[in-house]
Amino acid sequence: MITGPSSTLVNIAENAEMRLIELLSRKASNQTFVQDCENCIANAQASNLIRTILLDEGALRSLWEVGVGSDGISAFALLLALLDRVEDAADESLLAMEIASAIGKQASSVNSEKYAKRMVGMLCFLYNLRCNGLEKCRLLGQIVTVASIACPNILTEEGNGELGSLLLPQTISANMNFWDVDMTEKRSLLSALARAMEAIGNDKYKQKFWLLLLETFSNDAVETIAKDAAAIEVAQNATVGAIRDPISLFQEQRGMLDLPAVTALKGSSDTNQTHLYNLLSIFLSGKLDDFFTFTKEHANILSQYDISMEDATKNIRILSLCSLAAEHNEIPYSVIASTLEIDPSEVESWVITAGASGLLVARMDQLEQVVMVEKCVVRHFGIEQWKVLQERLNSWKKNVKTVLDGLKSKELVA
Repeated sequence: MITGPSSTLVNIAENAEMRLIELLSRKASNQTFVQDCENCIANAQASNLIRTILLDEGALRSLWEVGVGSDGISAFALLLALLDRVEDAADESLLAMEIASAIGKQASSVNSEKYAKRMVGMLCFLYNLRCNGLEKCRLLGQIVTVASIACPNILTEEGNGELGSLLLPQTISANMNFWDVDMTEKRSLLSALARAMEAIGNDKYKQKFWLLLLETFSNDAVETIAKDAAAIEVAQNATVGAIRDPISLFQEQRGMLDLPAVTALKGSSDTNQTHLYNLLSIFLSGKLDDFFTFTKEHANILSQYDISMEDATKNIRILSLCSLAAEHNEIPYSVIASTLEIDPSEVESWVITAGASGLLVARMDQLEQVVMVEKCVVRHFGIEQWKVLQERLNSWKKNVKTVLDGLKSKELVA
């Protein structure tokens, strides 16, 4: 797009544009690159100068392959400085995204980690310079996508993870609200983040981002979601993640069955999606015998979604123990062994495992062969759980009354 002259273009710094062009021209692909750029400068056309640079792949590559000129002025910083000389705000915003997109397109072809990190650094520099919420949302999506392709290590929290703190799920949620972007933009960013976490093998954060994505469909009708392939994919990915690891994000995942996108799986014409819903239901509220019955009837469902039978059995045993603990204050070893279908000698190790998961706090009386529950999560809170709570409250009231009566009798004696 041809724009009108911008008289402020030449005021960036004395001969700065020409030094930028000189640096980039060393690897320019187009023989007329220098002349084209000089024409843009002569006519004070900042937009055209930026686009001329972006369209020349050789010149663009020199930004991260050369990086810094001999006089110490960053070529990329000079390029971004040109954005301030674009008089049309809409075109300035568009150009910022074009710069990010041009860098992103070359990410897969970069075979040097040093160059890849420099590319991501440039995108971060651009991200920090821009103030518009929509731009920042899109730029962050581009950053994580490029990083996951070219240098995934910088996405991690460990080691050099330069981007680790920026990508915390709670930080992302707060930023999206602050940016006030629409639902489409939120979903695009969260999807990019989930896939980036998958690329670096961070299953916990991947699942957190799938869950955040899942929540974006909370106000949509089940019938509408059922026709939306993208929404169904999100529901399926989040469901598989919750089945693979129902422990780590127990609190975040316990209400999944009530979400419209997950409910859409239940009524799907695709039997595999229906099976996924039913399997998730078992992990959220069922027990070990439910799991074994289901997997016996649908033998291929776990392998189809790359779910480990060993891990799934371990997790459902822990959850079954929690359900048992939520129903009883004291549980005989024999009852636990029967419920978990294990040898009585293994009971203590499973109680310890459940305790380590953070879902159960209990003491074991080895002489009496009884587990005394102190605290336990409740997997599902329905009418039966209300009845149990009522019974415990009534028992507590009776105990308190007994104590108070005892104190009164002592006072009378005194």
